[in-house]
This record gives sequence, C-alpha cells and structure tokens, in this order.
Amino acid sequence: ADCTLRHNVLTMSQAFAFPLPVAWASFEALRKGTKNNHTLKGRTSRRLNLAVAAASFWLAASSAFPPAFAFGYDLYSFQHKVAASIIHAVTGTFALVLALRSTSVGHILRGLMNSLWNFGPTSGQRNSSLYATGAAGLLYFTIQPIVSPYPLATIPTILGKRLSRPASAFTLLGAVIAYCLKEERNKDDDDDIIIRTTLRRGLAWGT
Repeated sequence: ADCTLRHNVLTMSQAFAFPLPVAWASFEALRKGTKNNHTLKGRTSRRLNLAVAAASFWLAASSAFPPAFAFGYDLYSFQHKVAASIIHAVTGTFALVLALRSTSVGHILRGLMNSLWNFGPTSGQRNSSLYATGAAGLLYFTIQPIVSPYPLATIPTILGKRLSRPASAFTLLGAVIAYCLKEERNKDDDDDIIIRTTLRRGLAWGT
C-alpha cells in the first residue's frame, strides 16, 4: 500500500510539474495585461491568447474524443467528457476573441509564419539564445507525441499512453512563453516588466 501511494504521489507530481506553472504564468500574465489596454493589445498578450486558445481547443478535443488521443483508451465518463470539453472550448473561444480584438486573421497567419521564420536568437536581446533554444526544443516536443508511435510519443512528459498526447497543450504554452521572452524588448514600462517577470518565473518553475 505504501509503495502504491508513493508511486501515485510521484506520478501526479510529475504530471503537474510542468503544466501548472506554465498555465499559471500564461493566465497571470494576461490578467496583468488587462490592467493596461496597450499591453493587452501588444504582441506578447496576443501570442499568449493564441497559445491559450490552441491549447484549450486541443484539450477540448482530447476530452471529447479520448480514444483518438490516448491510443484507444476511453478514459472518462460521458458527463466528464461533456463538462471538460465545454470548459476548454469556452476558454479557447474567449482567448481567441481577445486575440482577434486587436488584429485580423490574415495578420495572425502572417505573424505565425514570421515567428516560425525568425525562430533563431534575436540580436541585441538578453538571454535570447537561451530562450530561442528553449522555444525550439519545446515546440519539437509539442509535435513529437502527436506524430510518433508509442513509446516515443510519451517523451518528454513520460505520462504513458493515456495522457502524453493531451499534454502537448502545455508544452505548446511553454514554447510560446519562451518565444515571447526571446522577443522581449528592453522597455522601462512597469506593466511589461511585470508580465515578463511572470513568464520567466512560470517557465523556470516548470523546467
């Protein structure tokens, strides 16, 4: 019984170690951005909102159709599927609406292509190489569980067949946070400094 309890505690700690800090950092940074309308409409907030939207829609799909994400396992009751899917879908829709308030779909698509093209270090930015490497690595590990067969699909989360693919949502959040920090500008604005500090803290705690 003691071994089972220890195993469960360690497994749950590992499962939450990365998702909780990066999710907290994303939502807390966006919450702080709402205090300053200019900050909320900035690139960092827009990227975070889009990342939250993508992660939420991915989690909504994985909740609604578990066998497609968990190697055939049907993990949840019908009530859980409905509740979790609705919550994640509403969260994703809200984040997407906020992102679209300050831009257009075409601008978002161009921005996505430019971001992928400019994934390398940003000249003149502090720790840019470190964050660029982190963003590239986390993006790779976002995609790997989705396209790889078992057991390679369980890397890097090591959460087994049931949760490794849904967990890519949180790896994506980490990749976007690292990219935002890579692209940071050396501003003196207190709101920008607070948001960047929150993102750094969440990424550091998670990794």
